[in-house]
Amino acid sequence: MRLFCFIFVLSLTTLAGAEAPSLAGDAEPVVTFEVDLRKRHQVIRNFGSSSGMRSGYLAKYWPRESVDQLAEWLFSREFDADGSPKGAGLSCFRVQIGAGTWYQGQRGKDSGISTEWRRTECFLQPDGSYDWDACAGEVYWMRQAREYGVETVIGYANSPPVYFTMSGYGYRTPGTPIGNLKDDKYDDYAQFLANVAAHFERQRIGFDYISPVNEPQWAWQYPRGGPAKQEGSEWHNTQIKRIVVELNRALNAKGSKAKILIPESADLHAVNGRDASKHGHQLNFFNPRSELYVGRIRRVAPAIAAHSYFTDKSDKQIVEVRRKLRKDIEAVKPKVEYWQTEYSMLQDGYREGRQTVTEMDGALFLAKIIHFDLTEANASAWQFWASNNGGPKAGQVNRYSLNTPNAPNDIRASKNLWALGHYSRFVRPNMVRVGLNRSDKLRAVQSGRKQMASAYFDKRAYRVVVVVINYEDREVPIRVTGFNQTATLLKRRGLTPFVTTAEPAVNMRRYAKVTPSDTVVLPPRSIVTFATDPDAGVRGRGVDKKQAPAD
Repeated sequence: MRLFCFIFVLSLTTLAGAEAPSLAGDAEPVVTFEVDLRKRHQVIRNFGSSSGMRSGYLAKYWPRESVDQLAEWLFSREFDADGSPKGAGLSCFRVQIGAGTWYQGQRGKDSGISTEWRRTECFLQPDGSYDWDACAGEVYWMRQAREYGVETVIGYANSPPVYFTMSGYGYRTPGTPIGNLKDDKYDDYAQFLANVAAHFERQRIGFDYISPVNEPQWAWQYPRGGPAKQEGSEWHNTQIKRIVVELNRALNAKGSKAKILIPESADLHAVNGRDASKHGHQLNFFNPRSELYVGRIRRVAPAIAAHSYFTDKSDKQIVEVRRKLRKDIEAVKPKVEYWQTEYSMLQDGYREGRQTVTEMDGALFLAKIIHFDLTEANASAWQFWASNNGGPKAGQVNRYSLNTPNAPNDIRASKNLWALGHYSRFVRPNMVRVGLNRSDKLRAVQSGRKQMASAYFDKRAYRVVVVVINYEDREVPIRVTGFNQTATLLKRRGLTPFVTTAEPAVNMRRYAKVTPSDTVVLPPRSIVTFATDPDAGVRGRGVDKKQAPAD
């Protein structure tokens, strides 16, 4: 299969040593993507993933060499011998702050949570003391993230410690009021989170943000006649505000630098819809006219955190929901950002009518969601749900994870990892999404079945990155050019393409540099990132490298 071609006859060589294919002439019209630095959109803060509920368990019980490999795939910004990335270079990682369900019976058997690795330890012990040797698996991931130079680490809690809950469990039981936190324990919960934040700041691996509630719209209630699945708590908006006020006070008392990130809406509809008296219309947290307003608290991050679940049934829904979200958020004054902090292929939208779905199909759908969250909702941050859940065999869709660790001797990076890596590895924090005009004039919904593209600019280093998704099952010739000063930049520095296809070994593989005068053929069903200066500022484990493999 031809992987990457040039319409003009070029005598170029890939870093892997194979002669680049060439093709003279093509009757099909070329789609031109023109980068326009004059049009500035949102600032990109980070791309990341979550420890989920299994990463800490693996770090505690699996051989270190296996877990270290999982970490390298997630965080590394280095290149291998042929110049292709070793990892996705995530710039954000979310680590769970456990509620202590692991202590309820032997290894949590009395917690009511059926799956062992979904039960968590807790730094706070039943007697009120702190055991900083607890949660060793989660601490491993915090250290790995910092050693690899991950810019943002978020500590998130699914439930308050079980010692503070009304049900006595890490979730609601029938009859337990919404909130599942005893009325006299709000300050204790805040103090617990502040103590954890302050401790790890002293260890130099602290959290940049604390996220104290998660998906407050869901009941997370023990189902009648069956075991619970995980820790979780439903919250009313007034309860969330109370937590924020208490947490702000506790963090200030500890002198912590961590900010507060809220509200982790369960889906995008809850941000400015549903029942406002309970846990909808959550933009009201940033509305000065609302009694829920917390925007005056400087420690509260000026960002609405929400999850992209349940808004992916069709291209039309994907685009329309995100456009409305963008419009609603842009109406908020003072200005707030949108952070997409959790998504995986939870529903069946990723199938897109297919009976059989390949691993690459799933990765392309994931790339589509990232693309539209960035271009239609103006997301400033984008984070996948889980990093290291187990999954299916190679070639099959891993709906919930980036890596696929099925056993210590059976681990692999899924195509999902590389789909996210096309953004996270090259679109670095503080880059700005810029204008990208297309010659075929396709509308957003139409592009969802053809080619989707977005462009990013690093003003300080004067770098450009363009990510193109070819959704069609055919080769498509394109050209990446620039408007005004962009054209000079692209001509002088060129663009290095990194390619992912369904081929098992083609994962962000580097190919020979191209210029704006070159027309390139995108492989069928592929993702291609074009980057100026992809080797600049390559960071290894604690070392900034000035040089990397040459083009």
